[in-house]
Amino acid sequence: MAVTVDITTKVISVPQADLTHITGTLYELDTDWFRKQLRAIEASEEGIVEDDMHQHTTQYTVAGVTYARAVKIINGFSVQFTPNSQWSVRLAGSNNDIFDVEAGILVQNQVQVIPGNSAGLVVVEGESGLTTSGIADAVWDEDLTGHAGGSKAGEYVDAIRAKTDNLPTDPADQSLVEAAIATSESNIRGTDSDDLKVLSDQIDGVSAKTDNLPSDPASQSTTSTSISTSESNIRGSDSDDLKTLSDQLDVIGTDVTNLEDVLSLVKRGNTRTRLYIATEKDDIRKVAIGKLDRIEFKYKLDSDPDWSSPVSTQTLWAWYDQLGDDNPILTGEDG
Repeated sequence: MAVTVDITTKVISVPQADLTHITGTLYELDTDWFRKQLRAIEASEEGIVEDDMHQHTTQYTVAGVTYARAVKIINGFSVQFTPNSQWSVRLAGSNNDIFDVEAGILVQNQVQVIPGNSAGLVVVEGESGLTTSGIADAVWDEDLTGHAGGSKAGEYVDAIRAKTDNLPTDPADQSLVEAAIATSESNIRGTDSDDLKVLSDQIDGVSAKTDNLPSDPASQSTTSTSISTSESNIRGSDSDDLKTLSDQLDVIGTDVTNLEDVLSLVKRGNTRTRLYIATEKDDIRKVAIGKLDRIEFKYKLDSDPDWSSPVSTQTLWAWYDQLGDDNPILTGEDG
């Protein structure tokens, strides 16, 4: 790409590709290079018959001081930078009027144009011929106490000193600060390196469970008492546990293989046995309707001719583990 001119509109277009990239969206235009491009166009076959686009004053030296060249856009021509987007161009190498929007030199669009003009020669307190280094020395050597009034440099310097004076004489090195922060973070996060998000998720998990607890949960002592009472009721007065009952049933099963054997035994001699089936349920002994409710034994003397006057009667009541079970877990005289 190159600098182009629309003779009809008298607009000189400078593409971004012809500029020097500085940083980010900042570019720089060498205005000496730019005016040479204009001179070449003016000297071309098409441009020689048109009005000149610029006026150039070269560098000059006075008393050992070299002053910058000057470039001026003339005859109604204007300058635009393309593309029309948000970027910046810095003008370097001359004093010029390329940035002048008010005079119609710059076609204003989204591109920011930064001028670099300098008067070069200044007059201070009746003296002339000051150099850049002389001005800098005069400024930095000036006593700030004479500039401590409202909004003057001394006031701002004092404000800065008021803050920096409180800094320690041996401020910690950045690496030490970073190490201290890392150690503190490690201490806070613990051995499993949990961060706040992990802790938050864990708390949410706990909350999901504790939200279902009753508003007045039973105390540990109350719960323990209830469990102990329930266990005592299940084990009965002789404190048999399920293993003891299982062992007892195993013994019974070894001696008597089935109910018919039991009946054949108890019917011999002077003993008679009768089985009763429950016609209504018993919640205490967990007896369901239709299940064995009790066994009744009758005993008589050898001298009794019949069973009309038994010497004694004994009843064994059936107890079940759960209502509806087919087999009792024990029998006893206490119904």
